[in-house]
Amino acid sequence: MHHPQIALFSQILSSYECRQDGTIQVNSGLLDDLVELIIKMPLEHENLGSRGFRRYPVRKYGCQEERQIIVVRYELEMDHTYGVIFHAESESTFRDYFAYLLLHTTSCSMMTLGTFSTPASEEAAAAVTNTFECMLLYDVYEKKEWNRSGRNIFRKKVQCYTDRRMTIEMALPAFPCKSTNPEKVASQVPDGAEYEALLTLVKFCDEVTDFYAPGCRIVIVSDGHVFSDCIGADDNVVTHYSRNLKSMLDNVRFHHSRHASQQIQLCNLADLLFPDREAERLYKRVEAVQNLPIKHPVSTQTDEFYNTCRGILMHGFAPPEPFVKDLISKVPDHSITTLYRGFSRFMLDDLALHSDIEGRSRPQRKKAAETVALEMILRNQAYSRLVEMVLPNHIRLSIHAHNNAGPKFAVKLLPFKPITNASELAISKEDALLEALEHLHIPTPWHTALMVIHHDGRQETIACKTSVAEAAIRSKKVFGMYQKNHVCGGRFVVVVPKTGRGWGTKCS
Repeated sequence: MHHPQIALFSQILSSYECRQDGTIQVNSGLLDDLVELIIKMPLEHENLGSRGFRRYPVRKYGCQEERQIIVVRYELEMDHTYGVIFHAESESTFRDYFAYLLLHTTSCSMMTLGTFSTPASEEAAAAVTNTFECMLLYDVYEKKEWNRSGRNIFRKKVQCYTDRRMTIEMALPAFPCKSTNPEKVASQVPDGAEYEALLTLVKFCDEVTDFYAPGCRIVIVSDGHVFSDCIGADDNVVTHYSRNLKSMLDNVRFHHSRHASQQIQLCNLADLLFPDREAERLYKRVEAVQNLPIKHPVSTQTDEFYNTCRGILMHGFAPPEPFVKDLISKVPDHSITTLYRGFSRFMLDDLALHSDIEGRSRPQRKKAAETVALEMILRNQAYSRLVEMVLPNHIRLSIHAHNNAGPKFAVKLLPFKPITNASELAISKEDALLEALEHLHIPTPWHTALMVIHHDGRQETIACKTSVAEAAIRSKKVFGMYQKNHVCGGRFVVVVPKTGRGWGTKCS
């Protein structure tokens, strides 16, 4: 029986590889000598699948009392043997599935290949790093940590690929679905904001491929079904958004990419949890599939399949809730505490018009937002662990404003200055645009709308809330409308008359 506060991810003691030449490489874990003892001890095993996946019985190991542990181990036979050892006192069909998922992804790891560092590969890694810094990196901390250590960490991660002349792999958890707050967005499907964000990523990959032939691939890991019942979005709305995003990506790629390779790939929670039929088959053997506990902090229409996916996520990867609560209450400067506060403020605004929140008193709304924020922290941590396990060598990108010391690096998807109120569109004496940055989230396309302003023969594209664009149009100082069927995605288009002061911004 699974203890609700202990995820299987925390029970992993070690993973290892047994090479064909007889050598053993322990990839993780602190018990190297004990791991080697466990691996070399001959035991009968049970075959769990058709792909050389086997489980060894639960055993106690260690000759000294303080070193004794009860473990169960699994192995997957591919080009050579991959294994994982769990701390466990009993067998579990859920752990069978979980172990296969881990070993399947490990077997696809590039780290089993040799490394061949050359001046050319070092130069390529440096060039990719510079390109990333110029085109994607988002930093509100004056690049202090990036300059101190982050740049070097990023470069070394890139060089793991350039040394092997492999496509550089990056992972970006993003593009969940449009905000449910109509004051922020103009529709529930990808629009011009998403189009520009995808174009930003495609341009970066194109730039890298121009000087490094194997190129760069960014895997967008949609977290829509991870958080849908936290942000007030129905599962079918998330699915519809994802399908439209795929079509939009095909359109962006067709019209703008200089290279034919699949530079941008989309996947979601279900893709990570069920990478092949063997994983699906093993999961069907799990006892009490429908009884994995999952909270639904906001009223939404959920899908049974994605409820199961969320249950697997939390059952396998979530940190203990009491531990996270204790951390938030006692360590005010911890990154998780900072993120929790940011989530609380952000969700108070984002859910303002949701039926669960609207009409409540300010203290009630604040408490509801904090409840949602805590669940989001738990799921964010769980999803981060899942992505780390399934995509272990991918360079981690993020839409949160990290300090960029690594291992995660913040990226800006919208190359526009964000605007939060209509008055910021007014031209000042210096003809300069007042900036308004949000420090929880880098301005993202799913929380904003796009507005194109034509003024004095100039054109400026900005990111803003729908309410800001509508307020500008209602002011009668501009003429405009929302163009839903724009070829590059829906957007507000406004024209400032030549006579009169009107609204406008300085072109960059």
